[in-house]
Amino acid sequence: MRCAMGEWGKASVGRVVIRAGTLVKGTGEAPSKKMAVIIEGSKIKAVAQASEVPEADGPGDIDVDLGEMTLLPGLIDVHTHLTFGTKGRKYEEVMRDDSDDLMLARSIRNAQTHMAAGITTLRDNGCRNRITLSTREIFQKGIFFGPRVLASARPITITGGHFWFCNGEADGVDEARKLARRLIKEGVDFIKIMGSGGGTAITDRRRHSFSQAELAAIMEEVHREGRLATIHCHASQAIRNAVSAGVDCIEHITFIEPDGQKVFDQAVADEILRKGIFVSPTIQVGYRNYEQLKAREPDLTPVERRNMEQLYETVLSRIENVGRMLAMGIRIVAGTDSIASFGDFAIGLELFVKGGMTPHQAIISATGEAARAIGVGDITGTVEVGKEADLVACERNPLDEISALNQPVVVIKGGKPFILPA
Repeated sequence: MRCAMGEWGKASVGRVVIRAGTLVKGTGEAPSKKMAVIIEGSKIKAVAQASEVPEADGPGDIDVDLGEMTLLPGLIDVHTHLTFGTKGRKYEEVMRDDSDDLMLARSIRNAQTHMAAGITTLRDNGCRNRITLSTREIFQKGIFFGPRVLASARPITITGGHFWFCNGEADGVDEARKLARRLIKEGVDFIKIMGSGGGTAITDRRRHSFSQAELAAIMEEVHREGRLATIHCHASQAIRNAVSAGVDCIEHITFIEPDGQKVFDQAVADEILRKGIFVSPTIQVGYRNYEQLKAREPDLTPVERRNMEQLYETVLSRIENVGRMLAMGIRIVAGTDSIASFGDFAIGLELFVKGGMTPHQAIISATGEAARAIGVGDITGTVEVGKEADLVACERNPLDEISALNQPVVVIKGGKPFILPA
């Protein structure tokens, strides 16, 4: 039967046919016109020209015609922090005042908010204790409907390092190795490492945290157990240590020297390319704050003006770095580093385009390439037979205007339409 999205959500579903004006597969193939995606259960059964697919009319079958909309894979955010979503509050305030139970409830809300923006898979890059392992389980068991969550739980950091309050401090080769083993035993999907200082009050972005030997010990355990690891790196030396240790993905990669200058290191970039390391530049961090300050520029205080200028310099540096790495062929993937707010994903892809990507490349960075970066490329990330039916549809074509992804009108996860609770 032909069916509206709301009716589909209520129906006892058999076979589902979704028809769209344009299909972007996320594989790098050219987009196709007038296509149909056939779903059985949670998986994609077939992809074909719409004219070749008869209307679904069996018991419980559903036929959804999206007209001229563009259909593409569900989006993937490789860098979130679900337990935050606490705009205007410092890390230390949240950790002091909020219980694990409150953070768990917030993480569910944030994940669903992100999913409403088209993100059907996300990677949480660090929480206190085991909170996001519970978030993952809640969605897996269907207690709430939400995105696929890959959780690292508490990140590995040095004593007093970035996110030390998550309870994952380790010093020296033996402690670092032991904590990696303990996290794997607890069931994390991947390991998150804090390779330099960050926004935590007592830390310094210019300074590396772990030595190359400590990182190598972590990576030995991670890879022995068939897991992946990603590392937070602002300091140039942290990036060098991470590349030498054989990490799988680098977050932020801002190349800050001890004197505070940002100097792109071509030699280490060459090694990143040679080793096939993924890069998640979290390009949009601070951009919305910059926009808000810019909008009231005539009325800014001197402190606010300096803040605006620093935010602009940071965003511009990230855009330039993306352009350099893109020209080299480094594998770049999309991550928001969502902490203050959730659901604002596509602005990062817009900034990727400013850095030199085509809209199609930006989409791939948030679908097929992102899936490979986080180890789920055999499950999701592309519209192909056998993959999970994770799909997003937009009224406007994001290949023409990437900002179209700011307003998805259909979000499907595992063959089911997602409707954000009121």
